[in-house]
Amino acid sequence: MHITSELNSISLRLGNPSENEFCDQLMLESKVIELLALQLSQYNQLKTKTSSFPLKDEDIEKMQVAKNILLNQTGKQLSLPALARLVGTNDFDLKRNFKAVFGNTIYGYLTQHKIERAKAMLLEKGVTIADVSKISGYKHPTHFTSAFKKYFGYLPDKIKSIKILLLLMLHELYAFFEGMEFLVG
Repeated sequence: MHITSELNSISLRLGNPSENEFCDQLMLESKVIELLALQLSQYNQLKTKTSSFPLKDEDIEKMQVAKNILLNQTGKQLSLPALARLVGTNDFDLKRNFKAVFGNTIYGYLTQHKIERAKAMLLEKGVTIADVSKISGYKHPTHFTSAFKKYFGYLPDKIKSIKILLLLMLHELYAFFEGMEFLVG
């Protein structure tokens, strides 16, 4: 799901803990819970979002085909009219129906997919930002870095340190709730 400005500001605050005192730890844990709650809310909104016009099953299938073509394309980027012809519709219906089915524009969906896939590649060991940039279709690593920062709110070289911090906080949160369960139960 898309990183909103609210999610971004919380995650940036998580990256700068002051001390390891109990109160600071509780603050960090509360922010992790807040992030989870916001993501769950965003997911529920996306799930319950209904289209203002009903789509036929045939149109939904065409949008699935369009998505598959977009995600499996290699080399030159398709134009909207060419993609519309490939799936048997016009560009207006393609844009409208794609957004109704996937909750995002075609370009937005494709960019989101590329950046999310790049993030997963960066979490692998031994993969450089330049390699991921090239695989993702960016001509220059600086363009990739800018797109990554715009989407996630942090530079790609920070991803591993953020992952470690979040894993540690989630572990602490899990231990905290286990302790609470022991007190209640």
